[in-house]
Amino acid sequence: MAEPVDLWPHGVASKSDMENFTVMMCGQGREVIDYSSRLPFLSADSFFFFVPGGCAEGTPLANLQPCVPELVAELQKLHGRTSTKPEKAVVTGASASASFFLSGQLSRECCNCRINFGGEGRSKRGNPKELLPVDCQQLGTGRKYSKILQKGMAGNYIQDEGRPVYLEKHWHALLNDNDHAHGHRISAHSDASASYRWQDPITSLSWGASGVLVLSPAPKLGGRRSLVVTRGGDVSIMGGHFQEKYHHAVPPVEHWPGLLDTEMGQDLQQWEVDAMLTEIGLMRAKFPPDGTRPRQNSTIRWHHNHYSSCPQRSKGLTSGAAGTKVPPQGSSEVSEQSSVANIRQQFENVGPGVPQLIFKLGTGPISACPVRVSEAAVRDTPRSEAADSDTPEVREAPRSEAAVSKTPEARAADIKRDTALQFAEVLGGVYDAVTFLTSLLETSCFTGTQTEWVSEKLSFQRFNGFVEQMAENLRGFEKVLCELELDSDDHFSDIYSESVQTLQCLQITLSDRLVLREYVKRLAEHGAHFYEEKAINAITKNTNNSWLTKIVVSHRTFARWLESLDAECLWLTGDIVLKVPGPCRVTCVSKIHGGREVFIVPEGGLYVGFIDVGLLTDDITRHMHLRVDGRDGSNTERLEQNKNLAPALAEQVTDVLVKCLSHLRLLDFTRTGKKEDSLEEDPLAAAYDVYVWVGPWSDRQAYLTKKRREAAPHAASAKCQRQTKQRP
Repeated sequence: MAEPVDLWPHGVASKSDMENFTVMMCGQGREVIDYSSRLPFLSADSFFFFVPGGCAEGTPLANLQPCVPELVAELQKLHGRTSTKPEKAVVTGASASASFFLSGQLSRECCNCRINFGGEGRSKRGNPKELLPVDCQQLGTGRKYSKILQKGMAGNYIQDEGRPVYLEKHWHALLNDNDHAHGHRISAHSDASASYRWQDPITSLSWGASGVLVLSPAPKLGGRRSLVVTRGGDVSIMGGHFQEKYHHAVPPVEHWPGLLDTEMGQDLQQWEVDAMLTEIGLMRAKFPPDGTRPRQNSTIRWHHNHYSSCPQRSKGLTSGAAGTKVPPQGSSEVSEQSSVANIRQQFENVGPGVPQLIFKLGTGPISACPVRVSEAAVRDTPRSEAADSDTPEVREAPRSEAAVSKTPEARAADIKRDTALQFAEVLGGVYDAVTFLTSLLETSCFTGTQTEWVSEKLSFQRFNGFVEQMAENLRGFEKVLCELELDSDDHFSDIYSESVQTLQCLQITLSDRLVLREYVKRLAEHGAHFYEEKAINAITKNTNNSWLTKIVVSHRTFARWLESLDAECLWLTGDIVLKVPGPCRVTCVSKIHGGREVFIVPEGGLYVGFIDVGLLTDDITRHMHLRVDGRDGSNTERLEQNKNLAPALAEQVTDVLVKCLSHLRLLDFTRTGKKEDSLEEDPLAAAYDVYVWVGPWSDRQAYLTKKRREAAPHAASAKCQRQTKQRP
């Protein structure tokens, strides 16, 4: 077999790639053990690395441990609002089944892709665990997990090897909060999924009690079984074609003595045997006095594809038959239909991080369905009631002999079915409203002042009003379908599912706007804000700052440039200056209509005057400029003394700009702003462009010096006039 070709930093296909990926996850200087000898059979394109203490106390990933029990508790509390058995939101399997464990799922912000794994066994369809939100922004624990993970990876990778694609890619995490005392276990399975790809490794983080992983060959493949022991703080990374060729299981402690007596136990190191014997001893002693022996685990995977109902899909949102779980684009995976009751429950499970007054959806009592009255209903209206009506009398159409012979019960059933069909048509048209509703968010301010935010509150309330009304309609629709025993009918469940998925996308969009608003508020605490005004996209010259050049770069490139933001310069002057490694070439929007020219980024520092946050396909954009209080040169000494606050200000400025761009992509449901020549496998950040007005930092300094000189005589004259007026 040919040696795998290196893919780093775009993926992992070789042993060298695995080494770089391991550094990104666990940091440099860690002991890394190649466990290829533990695999059921050798494979040049499958990898298994073990990092002792890779997420132990003192490492960046150690801070993820509290997130595991916190997420389980948060999901139970969330499900407890609509159920008397909140624990079902996190339990998979049962004490007598092959798999039995507690878990929750998270995806990176604005992604609602949920995965059903083989290790989850034969969970009953509609398990509440599958119906809870996974978008990390909708869960308090999710926001905490995302921040820790992203910061850890960004600080670990080797810059000389290139920026890993994983810093922009959407991760997907499974958090297991298990207990040896309860016999928790996971049957043999593979972590393969249609949204994953083999070039993206899966990382397993372990905390608490020791655990055992049983490796076995995949079905129809020959090989041996082997054991891997993990202690609290250890990290395991599975890469390449591992998921295709091998299965892995997590057995309960009661099975460990038998495993030690097999040939697998003979291959273990002494520390592994000691770790297993410790847990076996505790089991035989009935565990500690409190009756618990917790073991937390988090596996981190990567979405390469997104389901068609996810806001992160690469193509525009389209209607069509869809189930609760829609396969990714280009996937042959068949989705499993759920009843409308399950779909509705999924819609109602909104995280506590979303404000109830504006963003809480699907709450309140069930109301009557606002459906159109069918002709059949008019025909069955008693004549005395019809005579009192102001509407013209409706003449009955000739009815067939079969229709006349129907019983009243059958005719009533027909009326209900007809009503359900008409109401289904109304719900099916909800996709037509998506673009219109999101236009309310598109036209409102991204970084406006508190006054502007309050003035636009009415628009948000109307937006929410529509979603609330649709939630009421869906509950009414569900009631009708249950009465007719049509709640599992493919035709109705498809329409119902489409409507719910649309509302979920709107829900995520509203939540994302709230997060952007929080970033803006935090920036204001530093005395800074982005002045935002509407501008024409086609303008290529700034009359007040003719030395600025309008360039176009991808969202991804600009986000990377912001990582080189000069924090000290920002703190002292209030200017965005980027120490972009250069010189490099970018596309410049020429002042000559229809032309293009090349602009070379200066090595001495790139000043960013304005950022046009908007789709390049639109006529109007948001022309944004950073303003920081107290940067007029009058309090330089005080600023120098407080330079320790500079990194915090730089972080908030970066957060606001990056979130503005990601929110803009989220609003583009139809993907009209996506570049036509972009590749499908590229992240959306690379498929969208942004206009930025830039110039050499030296030109900006010269411009400010000139302004101060021009203002000096006027300032001196004004001071003299004030002194003259003060004289007796």
